Amino acid sequence: MTEGQNEYVLEINTLPGMTPTSLFPKIAAAAGYTFPELCATLADRAFARSQPAAEPAHAESAATDEELAVAV
Repeated sequence: MTEGQNEYVLEINTLPGMTPTSLFPKIAAAAGYTFPELCATLADRAFARSQPAAEPAHAESAATDEELAVAV
């Protein structure tokens, strides 16, 4: 915050901890997901939500919401 009470944000991290060594991918690995599978699953689920009739691009690695919830 500046003296004039202006607020500045350097960055907003909407996906914290999304590197191969972060906790979320480690938890997913314990549930059997590789880091690339986890990323593909998250992207596929987001795409599926935006396109209700579309099939996931990586159907072989896409998990259901319930399976992903178990991973976390």
